[in-house]
Amino acid sequence: MSDIVMSAVDVNVRFGGLRALADLDLEIRSGEVLGIVGPNGAGKSTLFNVLAGAIRPTSGRVLLQGRDITSSRADQRARMGISRTFQTVRPFLDETLVRNVAVAALAVGDGRAHAMDVAVDLLEQVGLADKAAARASELGHGERKRLELARALAVRPRVLMLDEVMAGLNPSEVREIVELIRSLCAASGSELVLIEHLLSAVRSLADRVVVLDAGRVLADGTPDDVFGDPKVIEAYLGTKYATS
Repeated sequence: MSDIVMSAVDVNVRFGGLRALADLDLEIRSGEVLGIVGPNGAGKSTLFNVLAGAIRPTSGRVLLQGRDITSSRADQRARMGISRTFQTVRPFLDETLVRNVAVAALAVGDGRAHAMDVAVDLLEQVGLADKAAARASELGHGERKRLELARALAVRPRVLMLDEVMAGLNPSEVREIVELIRSLCAASGSELVLIEHLLSAVRSLADRVVVLDAGRVLADGTPDDVFGDPKVIEAYLGTKYATS
């Protein structure tokens, strides 16, 4: 049986004259944490949008366990077990934390009572159980990131995609969220894919790293191999540093 859980095959995305993704192939493999990195404008968020069903590729296919889901909408993919967070966290500010998480569970068909139970359990897992009855508007930035994780996990994902989940966190919060992500993924059994500018966190979490540049895969390998690759150093820092 193939260990490829999800894949993008020869994917191209164009926005007018801009080619955001170009002939891109990507595999998400079972039991592996995949980090996706690259300079600003490399196509990382566009790739997440294609995988999650937020946008249709101009050409190419998206497969989930060998099944072509290219034409499936984002809500359909959520019910298939594809879940994501967003760079900008947007909870329902006037709702309680438990209701915020329960809404996600309801979206995949859980009954109301079970959805509330799921929400309470997930808030416990992310360290927000004591604030379950608080409104989301009362949370700090780091706490909202934790709430976003709970919401993403409420759909019982097969593939969990985290988009800049550590953005805006201080060093202490980053260390805490890295450990939290590690424990949550171990408990849930989800395949984890993360976009992250904080390369130290990617190095800590990822088994494999894919580097995008100008919509193409520039490098694919272990963190040590990828971050030592002169092509990657040049993409981030320029030719001077790649050849020094």
